[in-house]
Amino acid sequence: MPLPGQQPISRRRFLQVSSTAAASLALAACGGGEQVAAPQPQAPAADTPTPAPIQVAQDTPTPVAQVSGQYNEAPMLAELVQAGQLPPVDQRLPINPKVLQPYHEIGKYGGTWRRGFRGASDRFGVHTTVADHLLEVYQQEGGDVTLVPNVAASYEVNDDATEYIWHLREGHKWSDGAEMSSENAVWWYEHVYLNDELAPNRRYDNVRQQDFLTGIEAIDQWSFKCTYSVPNPTLPLGVVRGEAWGLIGGLNFMVPHHYLAQFHPDFADPDELEAVIAEHQVNSWAELWMGGPIGMFFFNPELPIVGPWPMKTTVPADLVTQERNPYYFQVDVEGNQLPYIDQITHLFFEDQETFNLRLIGGEVDCQYRHVQISDYPLLKENEGRGGYRVLTWRADANGGYAVNSTPRNDDNSVDEAQAGIVSLADFRRALSVAINREEINELVYNGLSVPRQAAPIPGSPVWKEEYEEAWAQYDPDLANELLDGLGLDQRGADGFRLRPDGEPLVLRLDVDSMPGSAADDQNELVKQYWEVVGVRTVINSMERSLRETVQFSDRFSVVAAGIGNTALPLAFDGWHGGAPGGWGRYVRTVNTDNPDPLGVAPPEGDPIYEMQELIDQAYQTIGLDEAHEVLKQALDIYYDQCYNIGVVGAGVVPVVVSNRMKN
Repeated sequence: MPLPGQQPISRRRFLQVSSTAAASLALAACGGGEQVAAPQPQAPAADTPTPAPIQVAQDTPTPVAQVSGQYNEAPMLAELVQAGQLPPVDQRLPINPKVLQPYHEIGKYGGTWRRGFRGASDRFGVHTTVADHLLEVYQQEGGDVTLVPNVAASYEVNDDATEYIWHLREGHKWSDGAEMSSENAVWWYEHVYLNDELAPNRRYDNVRQQDFLTGIEAIDQWSFKCTYSVPNPTLPLGVVRGEAWGLIGGLNFMVPHHYLAQFHPDFADPDELEAVIAEHQVNSWAELWMGGPIGMFFFNPELPIVGPWPMKTTVPADLVTQERNPYYFQVDVEGNQLPYIDQITHLFFEDQETFNLRLIGGEVDCQYRHVQISDYPLLKENEGRGGYRVLTWRADANGGYAVNSTPRNDDNSVDEAQAGIVSLADFRRALSVAINREEINELVYNGLSVPRQAAPIPGSPVWKEEYEEAWAQYDPDLANELLDGLGLDQRGADGFRLRPDGEPLVLRLDVDSMPGSAADDQNELVKQYWEVVGVRTVINSMERSLRETVQFSDRFSVVAAGIGNTALPLAFDGWHGGAPGGWGRYVRTVNTDNPDPLGVAPPEGDPIYEMQELIDQAYQTIGLDEAHEVLKQALDIYYDQCYNIGVVGAGVVPVVVSNRMKN
C-alpha cells in the first residue's frame, strides 16, 4: 500500500538512518601508494532535498540476481563449517534471503572495522551497526526514497489501516541459529507488551505507531497479524525506526523468547531469577530488560539478534568487539552472505582531543558519531596523511535544550515554585531570544553550522521558514522585557533575578560530560547568555547514563538535548510530542488505557491540549500529504510555545572513512 506525498531525504541522510548500508561495507586490501598532499580545508556543503513522494514498496527495488545453487561465505565461517561447528551456509540462510547490490563493487571478506566510543553509556553508537527492522529506508542514486521489506519479506494492510499482516522470510534464524517464527511476535505481545512492569504505558521510545495495538495473532509459522483500535496508516514509518518494547537492539514486535523466557517471571524459576537480579545488581526483573544487562544487546553478548554483528565482548572494557552473525539473512547479487567485514571494534576514549588524534592518525575506519563539525578543518587538512576521506552528510539534527514544565525533586514531588516559572511560555521564549546563535556558530562551529530554532530541516514535508526563526532572534532586551513581565523583575545582591517568593531563581542545566567537545563550549556560552539577562545558571555535567536517569524521571528543569528525525516527521515524534515533562506526558496518554504516572495536567485552556489533538489526528489521517498538513497545524502551536530551544543545526555531519573501506 503506497503512502503518497512524502518528500525525500538526501542520500547522505539515508546513509545515516539505513542499517544495511553498514552491513554491506567492505574493507579493501591495505596498500602503500604515493603520499597525497593534504587538500586545503573548505566549508562542507550538502544538497537540499527536492520534493518527491515516498512510496512504500512491497518488494525491494534493488537489482535481485538469481543466486545459482550455492551461496558463498566468509572464510572464518567456512572453517567452522568444515570443523562441524556450524551448518552449511545454505542451511543458515532463509529460502528467500534479501539480496543487495553493493553501492560500488562486490566486497572482499575479512578485516576489522575500527570505531571509537565513550563507554557504557555510548551504547547507541554500537546500536546503529546492527539495527535491522521489518522494513528499512532505501534510496537509489538520484532516486526517490522508499520503505522496503527487510526482515519482513512483504506485508499487507487493510483499507482503514487497522490491520497489518507481516510475512517473514521462511527459514530466517536468530544469530544463535534458532528459527524465527510468528510465535516470537505473539509471545512479545502477550508477555512483554501487555506486562505492566515492562510496558506500563504501552509505549516504546516515542514510537507513536505502537499505541492502540489490540492484538497480535499468528496466521502461520511465518506470518502474523497486528490489529489496532484506530487507523494506523503511518505504521510503516514507525517500523523503520522502532523496536520491540523491552528489547533495545531488537526487532519490531518480536523477541527471541527461546532465550528471554528464562528471565521472565511467567516462565523462570523464581530462585534462579532472583539470583540473576542479584548478580546484575538491579532492583527487579524488569530492570534486566529494557536498556538493562539482559535486554540490551550491547551489554549481553548471549542475546540473539537479527543484525549483522552481535556482541562478542562488552563493557566494562576499553575495547569491545562485535563479530559477524553466521545466520545473517542478506546476500549480495553474487550470493555472498553479508556482512563482508568480520568484526567491529570500539576503543574507549575519554575526551575529544584523544578521539581527534585517532581520527587524523587513521585509526578509525568509518564513523560520524562524535565527529564534530567544529573539527572539520583539522580533519580535512590531514586526509592524505591519515589515509582517509571526509564525507559530508546532510544532518537532520538540531542541538538545543528541552525545558521541563514540571521539574521534580529527588522525592518525586513536583517542584511547584520552579514549575510555576519554567512552565510559562514567555520564560522559555526569553531563554531562547537571549542566546546569540550567530556567535555560537562562529566561535564553536567555525561558521559551519546553521543558527536556527530546533525545527524541521529544509526538504522535510513539514518545513516552514517561520519554524526556523521562531523565537530564534538574538534580542536580550526582549528577553529582559519578557522576564520582567513575569514578575521576575526583582534581583538579589548578586544581580541575579529572584523568584516571586523571594528565593533566588537558579536554573540547573543538565548536560552530558564531554570534555573538550563543541557541546561543552556551547553550554558554557549559553550559560553566559542566560546570566546576562539575570537568570543564574548552573551547569550540571554528568555521565550520560546518569543524565538519562535524571531526564527520564523528570528531575530536571533544562537539559541539553539533540532534536532531529524531521525528514520523516511521522516516524518519530520525540521532537513534536508535546512539552517535555509532565504536561507532555499527560496530554499524550490521558486518553489511553495506561496514563503516564508522571503526567501532570496542564492548566485548563493551555494550547498544548489543542496541539496534542492535532498530533493525534495527524497519526490517524490516511494519506501522508493530508497527515503532514494536520501536523503543521500542531507545529504552529509547538514553535510559538517554544517547548524546546534550538541553537544550531540542519548543517552537515562530517564522516571520516578510511580509504580501505568502500560501499
